[in-house]
Amino acid sequence: MGTGGAAALLLHARRQQAAEQANEYTRQANENARYDAEERRITELQAQANEQLGNEKASVRLGALTLLKRLANSYPDHQQDIVDILCAYLRMPFDHPDQIATNSEHDDSALKSKIKEAREELQVRLTVQRILTGHLKFDIDYETGERINKNFWNDIRLDLSGAVLVKDFDFSSCRASDCDFSGARFEGFASFAGADISGLAWFKDANFAGWAWFNEANFGDAMFVGTYFGGDTRFAATRFAGAAVFKDEQFAGPVIFDDVRFRWDLRKLPSTWPSGWVGKAPESDAGGRIEGMEGIWGCVVSIDDTQPAAADGDGGGGVGDVFADTPGAATA
Repeated sequence: MGTGGAAALLLHARRQQAAEQANEYTRQANENARYDAEERRITELQAQANEQLGNEKASVRLGALTLLKRLANSYPDHQQDIVDILCAYLRMPFDHPDQIATNSEHDDSALKSKIKEAREELQVRLTVQRILTGHLKFDIDYETGERINKNFWNDIRLDLSGAVLVKDFDFSSCRASDCDFSGARFEGFASFAGADISGLAWFKDANFAGWAWFNEANFGDAMFVGTYFGGDTRFAATRFAGAAVFKDEQFAGPVIFDDVRFRWDLRKLPSTWPSGWVGKAPESDAGGRIEGMEGIWGCVVSIDDTQPAAADGDGGGGVGDVFADTPGAATA
């Protein structure tokens, strides 16, 4: 009896194990089927939105943007794909309606129709810009002081190289990993105040038609090579955790470059600063600390406020970071 009972229990256990394995295989198969069906559905909706973005009617293009925004909010794993589509749209050629009117010699029905279409496209592009920036903005948790992105578009890369960014581009308090604005044209004012770009921010040959504010922005590496600043430009209390390169840049208006700091202990490449400004090492490790931020930080000061010292690298005006012969300078 004892042997028979044990055998029956063993048989029951094996049957139960086999049933559980079969159930798990069925569950996994169903899960895979649901996943595949969902991915196919997402792909179909993206293709539908892409087709609508090429529609001649602005209302259809706006509908496509609504669809893409909903997809990104519902499927976080596809947010970068959606952002890539939106950025590609802004990289498409665009003529501002005012430019069309100014450059045209004849005022006829064809011109009026063209201007009307351009004005409608202007609204579509403004919507794309607002979708991007609106979902990258972070809020401050005033209890913890942490930056929180409530819209869930995190770790995003932006490729807006050569894009025409219309009216006023508000990237203030936005967070992204890498941003490529090389060759971009900012037609109105542009605000990057308080922005956090942790990777590479590339502004090579970018053109800022109006004022550009970078106050209190945090950058990893930032390249302002051949950049044109057409109005009031502000870099007050800006932080560069990596290399900051200003070279062949042009400032057509006043420039504020106060309290700019750069990461001294993680220098990858010699940073170069605009004409009249020089990077200076901290006088001590303790003096190079910034509350709430890691590392040791140097500061950027007006060259008029420094004593003659050896320079490392060339800036936009032939001035580089002052590292050698700085009294009390910390070592890297």
